[in-house]
Amino acid sequence: MFFDTLVTGATGFIGSEIAQTLEDAGQKVIRSSRSDTRHIAAEFMQLDLSSTNFDSGKLKGIKTIIHCAAAVHNSEVDESRIFSVNYKGTEALVDAAIKAGVQHFIFLSSVAVYGLSHNENYVTDNCEINPQSPYAKSKLKAEEMILHKCCLGSMKYTILRLPLVFGREAPGNFGRIVNLSLSGIPLPFGDAHNKRTIVFSKNLADFIAQRCLAGFHDNQVLLFSDGIVLSTAEIIEGIRKSAFKPLRNISVSVNILRFLLVSLGARKIANQLLSDLVFKPSIEIYSSGWKPKYNAKKALELLTKSD
Repeated sequence: MFFDTLVTGATGFIGSEIAQTLEDAGQKVIRSSRSDTRHIAAEFMQLDLSSTNFDSGKLKGIKTIIHCAAAVHNSEVDESRIFSVNYKGTEALVDAAIKAGVQHFIFLSSVAVYGLSHNENYVTDNCEINPQSPYAKSKLKAEEMILHKCCLGSMKYTILRLPLVFGREAPGNFGRIVNLSLSGIPLPFGDAHNKRTIVFSKNLADFIAQRCLAGFHDNQVLLFSDGIVLSTAEIIEGIRKSAFKPLRNISVSVNILRFLLVSLGARKIANQLLSDLVFKPSIEIYSSGWKPKYNAKKALELLTKSD
């Protein structure tokens, strides 16, 4: 059986969006996940990245692998598992892909590899690499491994360093903000006019479908952005306007909000909600002719729609 593309982590938020976009574009896609969820797709491959014993024969006939699966750091995932999945598991998958004759390996990495303070005006792909968290270190180590192994073999690579990706089913703090915004309850972020680069999941999926699979970005490491830069206040107000709900976004001093969040041990959340962090995409993102389908206003509108 021949397939155009294998998408790992295809039951996750980003992986499922990419797989669906490819299928809608006429690609023959096989989805993979750690658990056996064959019922979600006609073509499915169970793939556990915590195991490094991959059968390369399963990858025969696949042209491209889009590697979305990853372990993120939370209370349920320790550092050893992060490296086991994000680095060793990726290495085993790359080795099996090269042996099977896969032509192109697309790896979803993270802007966390820059290890940036939140005082930068904006970040480019020429900024210093300085990962701080176990997650960021595991992603950078996987990047370096992919470059090394692909340069020695015939498989091409594309590495996309991604800021926060958002969408209707986004997990984590962004998903909580969406749900709180849709609830209509009063929120204290009326003065949160920080600017942060975020990426709409449908734009990311479209870019991969239209540009990466066409071979425009073979053997490149790209800092990705679809041009959406929003403040926390703009996100909340945009969602509520689209959902025809009262704004109820109260103006509270950002300094007070930051103090309260840090006092509660939520420094990371304080930075995400209140600090600036803007990324300037690699020039190759747009020089190949790609344009994002959705601007910020339309993306926020779609967050209020259920499929």
